[in-house]
Amino acid sequence: MKRIARLLRRPLLVQGLLFCLLLALSAAAFWFATTRATRLAETGIRDAAGETLGLQAETIVSQLDKQRFVPVVLARRREVTNLVSGSPLLPQDPALRSVLEDTTWLSGSLDIAIADPDGRILAGVTGLITETIADSPGLSVPTGQGRLGRSSVKLANGKRAYGFSSSIRIGSRHAGSVIVLAPIEAIERAWTLSGKPVFATDSRQEIVARDLQAIEFSNDEGLMAMLHPASLAAEIERDGERYALFTRAINPVGWRLHVLENLRPIAEARNQAALISLLGAALLMVAAMGLANRWLNRIRQIRLERANAIRLERTVRERTRELSLANERLRKTQQELVQAGKLAALGQMSAALSHEFNQPLAAIRSYADNAAQYLKRGRTTEAEDNVTRIAALTARMAAISKDLQNFARRPQERTMAVDLRDVIDGALELTAGRIAESRASVVVDLSDEPLLVRAGMNRLQQVVINLLTNALDAMAQPAGETGSGPARKSRRGGKTPADLEITAHRRDERIFLLVRDHGPGFTAEVAEKMFDPFYTTKAVNQGLGLGLSISYNIIRDFGGKLTARNHPDGGAEFGIELEAWPADAADSGARPGLRQTVAAQ
Repeated sequence: MKRIARLLRRPLLVQGLLFCLLLALSAAAFWFATTRATRLAETGIRDAAGETLGLQAETIVSQLDKQRFVPVVLARRREVTNLVSGSPLLPQDPALRSVLEDTTWLSGSLDIAIADPDGRILAGVTGLITETIADSPGLSVPTGQGRLGRSSVKLANGKRAYGFSSSIRIGSRHAGSVIVLAPIEAIERAWTLSGKPVFATDSRQEIVARDLQAIEFSNDEGLMAMLHPASLAAEIERDGERYALFTRAINPVGWRLHVLENLRPIAEARNQAALISLLGAALLMVAAMGLANRWLNRIRQIRLERANAIRLERTVRERTRELSLANERLRKTQQELVQAGKLAALGQMSAALSHEFNQPLAAIRSYADNAAQYLKRGRTTEAEDNVTRIAALTARMAAISKDLQNFARRPQERTMAVDLRDVIDGALELTAGRIAESRASVVVDLSDEPLLVRAGMNRLQQVVINLLTNALDAMAQPAGETGSGPARKSRRGGKTPADLEITAHRRDERIFLLVRDHGPGFTAEVAEKMFDPFYTTKAVNQGLGLGLSISYNIIRDFGGKLTARNHPDGGAEFGIELEAWPADAADSGARPGLRQTVAAQ
């Protein structure tokens, strides 16, 4: 096998073998195509000759049938029987002559005559029927036997005709005969329409009819010399053209019909098949040689690629040592980057925890101070209430820590039905101290319809707290300072009281919560980045820029949207859009609408 493979890699040898193979295939295809084309052409010629013979035979029978029954009918006419029975009726009788002439004209016959048993003509119309014709074997013998006689005849003027005769019977005695001559010119004219030489012979091997093509092809002696068994092997050549003779017997009239078929279609079919096969072989050879050249070029390319691969392997081996050292340095760098990434993640988590715990710790400190004052004054009930609140805030801080951990890992937290009223009440409670410090008044306007949303209680409350504190920062800062999220300029300056509006309503299967401040709003540049982590416009140590980013992701986890815009009447407005909890799955129905104002203290 290896030796064969090596031989096949030699271009000249492969091309030579392929050329010889294609040459042999081309020769076989040439022989097959020409042989098949010749056979098909021969079959077509035979079929055409058979169709011509059948059609012209029908023409002969149909033309002669017009006169076949004329002598039988006339033999029974009273005028004819009186003539041969020896009655006083003479051949010149006007009634007899009228019958013969009318019948001749109506049937299209050449002549009609009445002869006695010895063949003498007793009466006739045109005189073409002579005693020789009447006494011919085909017309005289059948009359004595009571049959219809028929025979081809040659007239004195050299024309050919076909005769029918019928016996005139008086009782059982043969008293004479009626002879009718049928023309054959119409038959010969019909043959001319075929466009082929057609002629007919009788039982005596004499030509009895021929068309114009047969007359032009040869005379009677030449046509008679062509008579032989019809076969394509027996060919006739004339003026450079080859013809084949086909014959068919016409039994009703005793003729044999002959047609000469031109064999030119055989040569044309053979030449066309040869040309097509040669062109196909040439195309096949060109395509095969082209494919062979491509294959050899591919082999050369593979050899070149192998040589290049060997050179490349040598180059790789030479540089492997350098790459190994570079890989060692790369691994050390990667380890340092991984460590740096871990530290950055820890820093981000620490900053997030610090930001989320600042507000609950401030509230706990406030409640602890108040509890201490209440205890000093002996107001234990109020002190216990503050301690309860501190415990609730501690539990809330634990929940916030868990929520922050889940947020960092992007958990699929199970949502539940959350009432926005409870969320807003809790957020206002946690930010009550801050609201008091800012001397701001908060207006809450909630609709009467159910405000149950699909969310998590703690994380949604944390979002509302972030929005409230950002709004308070925006309204409380002096001119020129900015908030933790959007940059705002206070229109009132200092700690001038301002209003904060919280509204909620339902639209179809969505619930919208809007938080609007009366600050200066934000710029287009800030609007593009306000939800990015660690983006802030506050001064140093006044914020980390994580509040809006965390809030945005929390709302998105709930399947909702957090948006921001500048209100047309001034200030900034943040909107929360959440999915409404199905009414049939809610534990409680609608609650009365809430409209309250938390005034500045």
